[in-house]
Amino acid sequence: MKNIDINLVEHSGLHDYEIIEMNINYNNATVVLQLRSPSGELCQLTINNFVLFKINHEEEWGKGKYVVSSDLELNDISKTYDLEIQLNSGDIIFISYKIV
Repeated sequence: MKNIDINLVEHSGLHDYEIIEMNINYNNATVVLQLRSPSGELCQLTINNFVLFKINHEEEWGKGKYVVSSDLELNDISKTYDLEIQLNSGDIIFISYKIV
């Protein structure tokens, strides 16, 4: 399985990737997103040192599992990186993490 570089996430770099599975390890502060690229390649994005993980499952726009947009920003106030992924259902995955 190919590892995705976190920098790919910026500026909707994950557009049309399919969310396959999410694994959260609270004790190790790790989130692993398993994805399928638009070309069908299985990939994973590993986020270490997460301090906040939020996701909703309201499916405001109907069922969906594909990434519409993704972005990564440095939060100067909390000194964390904030990752936001929006799915075609309208649901949002938000992960805030620290670089150690």
